[in-house]
Amino acid sequence: MTLLARSAVLEGLGVVARERGLDPGALLRQCGVPQRALTDRDLRIPAEQVAALLETTARQAGIDDLGLRMALLRHSSVLGPLRMLLREQATVGAALAALARFGWAQIEGLGLALNDDGEIAVLRLSLDPVLIGASREASELTLASLTGLLREFMGPGWQPEMVLFTHPRPASLARHIACFGRVPVFAQDMTALVLTSAELRRPIEGADPAAAALAARMLGEVGPGPSPSEADRVLMLIRDALPRGEARADRIANRLGIDRRTLHRRLAAAGTSYTSLLQRARRDLLTALAAAPGRSLTEQAGLFGFSSLSAYSRWRRSNRS
Repeated sequence: MTLLARSAVLEGLGVVARERGLDPGALLRQCGVPQRALTDRDLRIPAEQVAALLETTARQAGIDDLGLRMALLRHSSVLGPLRMLLREQATVGAALAALARFGWAQIEGLGLALNDDGEIAVLRLSLDPVLIGASREASELTLASLTGLLREFMGPGWQPEMVLFTHPRPASLARHIACFGRVPVFAQDMTALVLTSAELRRPIEGADPAAAALAARMLGEVGPGPSPSEADRVLMLIRDALPRGEARADRIANRLGIDRRTLHRRLAAAGTSYTSLLQRARRDLLTALAAAPGRSLTEQAGLFGFSSLSAYSRWRRSNRS
């Protein structure tokens, strides 16, 4: 299945490229992206091409903050119909939950999961392997854009409690501070924004539940692309839960609002199984780790959700090509 994205996700790239002396048209041709992707926000293009374009632009421009530069040039109107849905939610938490549910309308392969323990809320980002090559650019662009969106609800001076990235700390943090109002924490086990639970409960002024329901129906029925299948959603949740050791079938079923037997039945009807999706998620993570080495075997075992190093070592040997 080819994952797709609205070309609106590229907003700002052309400006940054020209500032660095590059020809945006040449970059698009190099990555197989249609030229009108920079002018037609609703053009659907493969997410893999988006990743290639971000990575290529950052490399040729000689910068490691492309995503942040792009985020500083954009407004939440880049979200198109999705912005209407978020703006009409009753609370900030409801808006983030809607974004996690309908984020596919902007870009498929980029998942958001919101976890709230009553005091602290973590909005965690996960990337499909097709986006891993541009993980720094995609991650920083997404979190910076989310911060801008949240400031529309909570005021221009708002800043997250913490910003976490899996990639290493860059030499300069000037644009990180400009985007987030604070220095992120790097080389972590997750990419995430951390908020307070109280902030999730903050009402969105002027929200209209009827308009929110209409926007959700529009996205579900005539949106720019199909929503993820049951198997795709389960796979995304497994990828998110693996590093926390919470990738058990019963916990994933609970996040979907169903029981374990119903989960197994639906996956069987889709021609797959929970075990198969778990193995796929682990193989994808193995590929990602190969591209970014440096973690000990014990750390890797934890990321893959294994309770013992010996079990992880046996699984890794059986999955080597």
